Amino acid sequence: MPPSSDALEDLAPEDTRDCSGGSGNSQSNSNTLDEVDNNLDQLDDTQPYLDPLTVRLATKKKGKRQDNVGAGLAPARSEANVETRPVPARSDAQPIRHRRVVPAQLQIILAALAIMAVIALLMDGMLVSASLARHRNTNKLNTIPPSSPVLTVTPSTVYPGQVVLLRMSNFSTSTHVFLSHDIQEPVRTDVGSSLIQVGPNGDADLHILVEDTWGPGPHIIEGEDVTTHYTASTTIQVIGAGPVQSPHLVVNQSSLNMGADLQGANTIQSLLLHNAGGGAIAWEAGSDQPWLMLTPTQGVFSASQSLAVAVTRANLKPGSYEGTITLVSNTGSSIPVSVQMIVNPLPSNAGPVLVSTPPALSFMATDGQSNPADQLLTISNPGSQPLFWTTGSITAMASGDQNIPFLSDASWLSTNPTSGEVPPGSTAQVHVIVHSQNLLPGVYNVMLTFVSTPVGLNSPQPVVASLTVQPRCGVTTNVGILAFSAIAGRGKPASQGLVLGATAGCADVIDWQVFTSVSWLTVTPTRGRLLQASMSTAAVNVNVENLSPGTYNAFIVFLTGQRTQTVMVQLMVLSSSSPFSSSTSGGQLTASPGPGTPNLGPGTPTPTPVPGAPPVMGISPLDLNFNATQGQGNPAGQVETITNSG
Repeated sequence: MPPSSDALEDLAPEDTRDCSGGSGNSQSNSNTLDEVDNNLDQLDDTQPYLDPLTVRLATKKKGKRQDNVGAGLAPARSEANVETRPVPARSDAQPIRHRRVVPAQLQIILAALAIMAVIALLMDGMLVSASLARHRNTNKLNTIPPSSPVLTVTPSTVYPGQVVLLRMSNFSTSTHVFLSHDIQEPVRTDVGSSLIQVGPNGDADLHILVEDTWGPGPHIIEGEDVTTHYTASTTIQVIGAGPVQSPHLVVNQSSLNMGADLQGANTIQSLLLHNAGGGAIAWEAGSDQPWLMLTPTQGVFSASQSLAVAVTRANLKPGSYEGTITLVSNTGSSIPVSVQMIVNPLPSNAGPVLVSTPPALSFMATDGQSNPADQLLTISNPGSQPLFWTTGSITAMASGDQNIPFLSDASWLSTNPTSGEVPPGSTAQVHVIVHSQNLLPGVYNVMLTFVSTPVGLNSPQPVVASLTVQPRCGVTTNVGILAFSAIAGRGKPASQGLVLGATAGCADVIDWQVFTSVSWLTVTPTRGRLLQASMSTAAVNVNVENLSPGTYNAFIVFLTGQRTQTVMVQLMVLSSSSPFSSSTSGGQLTASPGPGTPNLGPGTPTPTPVPGAPPVMGISPLDLNFNATQGQGNPAGQVETITNSG
């Protein structure tokens, strides 16, 4: 408040008393006003500044006093008796030589500036709110979306023959989930089926037997919602069964003899591919002859897979024929399979002759996506009489370990038309239609049989078709469990790395996000992209600042589209007062001998203790991280330093 306001406050009470105090106080009030009047008369540039409001108030009182004197209500002012005393200046007063009135335009400018300042403050508040909201959204990214199904397994490191607890959560209400391990291989559960119905809350718990046939190394366990086709997966590590083996492709036959048959006839046989090692095998196959075909022409499997080899004798002259099928795989070697057949001539008086080409069809689809395009079969009649044909049967065939028990029929394939007439020397087209949207990932094989009525040559005529439903692309990790250890209150132990890759057979670009089940567990980066056949790394960190000593279990979830991959995390927080304690701030783990410490026995060197201080062992670093590629060489060794700070 300026000095003039203080003067106003000093004058205001006196003004009130002057109006209501009566004649008893008139002399005192008159003297006070005389002093103010005298000060007003003596104002010059050397006097402190009085604001106009104070001056007007004093002037007004002076006028009232003169009116009262004229009316005989107050004694006249005697100039000789007036004692002139200047108003003392306040110590903080600012001497001003001239009083200027602020122009109206300047007032408008000042008001506009004030409004702009308020608007700026409001905008700052909005920006701060947006920043806080963004941080809140970032924190939410670390929370697993409730609509994302998750699989967790306990324990995640097991021996062959051990039973583990599998927990399914966040699936659709009361839906059915099909469980498998590795590449569509069935699992043995305590409910007697791989098809599990979850509860109304989308959760279910069951036990799985880790069979001896699984072999050592990491194994993926998957659960797919048969309705939404949402897939959740986790990884289990099998130990104690010898070293991890690299994949090794074996074919059950090195040659096939298709035998002899008439011109136009088809012959179909099968080959069984087997993995005699560990991991998974990705393979492709082709032939060197147009009459020699196979289906499917590529695939991925863990244990075994069958494929059909088909030959057609259409448009071939009589004689013996030989061809070769070559299989190549990720094992680095190629396997040839030789094929022989004989073509016999048609009789000169042949009636209707049934010929269907090609003898093999291959379809591919993606889990839950649209149906593949139709393919065409050609029905021809090289005979001398009309051919009346019909689709006799469509029968499912075995496809190795990739059969889905409750989807083993052939209802996913149909033909249009299903019958017709072909004049001599003519052809007809048949559409082969596949309905794959309701199928789960796997390989489906069927045998179509065409027959002629009345029965003619080459009837029945077989055609084999296969459908490979590929799983949705997802993220895989090099390990299924991470273990950390730290001292309570000592901050963060060293981070560990996860190597991320794409699921087997995936050729698409994968965008992924990562979530954690607890706040003390973080992964960086929180999102990324995997290009075809590329790999990336994510860093996993734990923070033990607010954790009490004990063992903590959590998990990480990588999300890609409609697929999740879970990595289990175990954290052991040690007490600083336990036998394992930290004597340094560098993250070393130290051990002090306590009751029950075994004797070292004769012949074992013992350290010389320092008088008055027990030996204290320190170990550094606390964490060792090893990364290896299955089937490749061992990773380099790492060094642990043991010290005695006692």
